[in-house]
Amino acid sequence: MPASARIDACARCRAEPPVWRSAAAPLRYEGVARDVLLGFKLGGERRAADAIAAWMARCAPPGDVMTAVPSTRRSVVTRGFDPAGMLASALGDLLDRPVVPLLRKTRETQDQAGLDARARRRNLAGAFAPARRMTGARVLLVDDVMTTGATAEACGRALLAGGAAEVGVLTAARAG
Repeated sequence: MPASARIDACARCRAEPPVWRSAAAPLRYEGVARDVLLGFKLGGERRAADAIAAWMARCAPPGDVMTAVPSTRRSVVTRGFDPAGMLASALGDLLDRPVVPLLRKTRETQDQAGLDARARRRNLAGAFAPARRMTGARVLLVDDVMTTGATAEACGRALLAGGAAEVGVLTAARAG
């Protein structure tokens, strides 16, 4: 599983800079890393959360507080757990940082799998809102995989609207 400390800016991000200050992922979403993440997220292999979080902790950007990308209610019911929330909780323990639910899902969204970048952005437009004020906080947003960055962008906008001073993103893997 190749490791990379920072996500290099893609062409789209260079043309339209994202709202987050930094993004990091220790793994590429391929091979064994992809298999482990799919087993965790879709196969219910919850025991993988601690090992995945340990990889993530190696390249975690700074932050005063961590929050997870909220799942849809439908996904939580189907899976029986919230993967991003579980990763954030394990990371909070490893990094000794508070994990606070700073975002809420304003509506159910379509599953992002199979959607292109434009459809993902459209699917998530207005789908997140701040759950509470966080004036001046440096927030670290936690998710499992960054594909197009649409989820991180939508969540980052909501966090900044809620008063965050800056947003960093930490995912287990980066696609592409």
